[in-house]
Amino acid sequence: MAQYVDKLFREAKRRNFTRKAIAARVPANLDGYKLDRLTLDSRLERAAARKKIKPDQCSYLQHYVEIVKTLASVLDIAEHEALYEAFRDTSLMHVGGVPAGNENVEFSDLLHEVTERLARSSLCNRFFQELGKLSGCYDATTRRFVPAFKPTFMALSTTVAGTKPSDIPLAEEFEAMHASYEDEFATWEFSSPLPSTPIFEVLSGEWSGQLMIERKPVADEGASKEAVAEIVSWRHGPHEIDDTFPIKAKIALWTQVRLAIGPMSSRDDRGPIWEVCSRVHVFAEEAERVLTCDRSLTPLAAVPGYDLDEFVGTCALRLSGGWHRVTGLALGHWQVSETAPQDARQQSDEQWSRSETLTPGIGLCYDDGVFVRPVVGASSVFPSWSSWRPEFCTHWHRVNGFTVEQVVSALSRPDGSKVENVRFCRDKPGSRKIALTNDSFRFRGDARKLELALATGAIEEDITSSCSRLLEALQRRLDEKRSAVLDVDAAIRAALLEVTLDDNNGAENALR
Repeated sequence: MAQYVDKLFREAKRRNFTRKAIAARVPANLDGYKLDRLTLDSRLERAAARKKIKPDQCSYLQHYVEIVKTLASVLDIAEHEALYEAFRDTSLMHVGGVPAGNENVEFSDLLHEVTERLARSSLCNRFFQELGKLSGCYDATTRRFVPAFKPTFMALSTTVAGTKPSDIPLAEEFEAMHASYEDEFATWEFSSPLPSTPIFEVLSGEWSGQLMIERKPVADEGASKEAVAEIVSWRHGPHEIDDTFPIKAKIALWTQVRLAIGPMSSRDDRGPIWEVCSRVHVFAEEAERVLTCDRSLTPLAAVPGYDLDEFVGTCALRLSGGWHRVTGLALGHWQVSETAPQDARQQSDEQWSRSETLTPGIGLCYDDGVFVRPVVGASSVFPSWSSWRPEFCTHWHRVNGFTVEQVVSALSRPDGSKVENVRFCRDKPGSRKIALTNDSFRFRGDARKLELALATGAIEEDITSSCSRLLEALQRRLDEKRSAVLDVDAAIRAALLEVTLDDNNGAENALR
């Protein structure tokens, strides 16, 4: 808290606010108080700052609250945002509490320093500025920014349209970027638009059964995943699947944890965020097969005529004869693999149970879908999600000592042995050369790989590449929108010209 107060004082000085001017605005209980007792050098790492605690350092919580509120007012910062930032890594802000000076807190601070520098780069600045202008969403299956909803239409009367009715899209779109991502979530079809890199995956569930394959392929086997995803996209639905045949298959549901950069508590407060999402793997014909949509079990399960029918036929599987649309996860008889972890559940009569089969409800509505044990974060939006969390949503959580501790626990055991059903997503270090020894690491097991990825610049390089790809996709979408606007302008001018010519012809006829 004291380091954050120091940070605010430094910002006030940069904006030419004097200590005297700030002292004049403090509440009565701080009047005449020595404000230096409320600060610690914000430029120091947390562990080093603790060694600098002054003998007369203020120990009253309320004094820190009051000075943060005062400085927030001076600097025109939202009071709740300033207080959140001041207390973000204290025991007041998360379950259990992680003491300052803890190795997880130190690593959290380092992640913030590295990613906040990236967030201030010209590339990331440009991306987020452009993203803030866009309505719609990012479709990870096609790697495109798209309108957020399938358009609905209104027919205008001939008195307005002139010669024939015209369909006008009325779809209401939301902004592509949330104002804040901390403790937020979105359903799988609205993919995250944030620059990110995968860190690790945890196997949550595994089932064996029969998938139903549409006999006629939608594309040749050599077609790209993104091109086929566009053909079967839910945005072009509804679809129907006809003339199917069964194949034996195994479905593996993994929970993936990514490190992203984006708005934390507000749009201007950009930094690291844990992004947690599902990844679905299908094994058929004795090999792992590529899916167009591997972000949720929903497209493999959706049943016509129910809440999820808009997702029927919106997933294709690449087989030896081409790309085929696929369904069948809601047909029952999907047996839990004997070696699968007990980390996936369906809700039945408001009770969580691990049945030996997936129930057909998975294809009817989201409430009957699969829920998994959370790997990172604790939900304050829906407290029940802290125990079981929907696999059909992407979740975002603050990077702090508590969540870093969760990540480290998932990647390593206390004795350093390998954790089953967990795989680290990075095999190669980055290009930055740093001398490292066994003494250079805080953690054990695969958690060391995370430290290595950060130390060698691999995480920075991956997030930078991700941001570059997203910016290219974003620019294409903005160009599309601009082109559509110009086409309408041209149509309006053409219509005006036609009216002018008709008026002139009418005037000539009158003269004759």
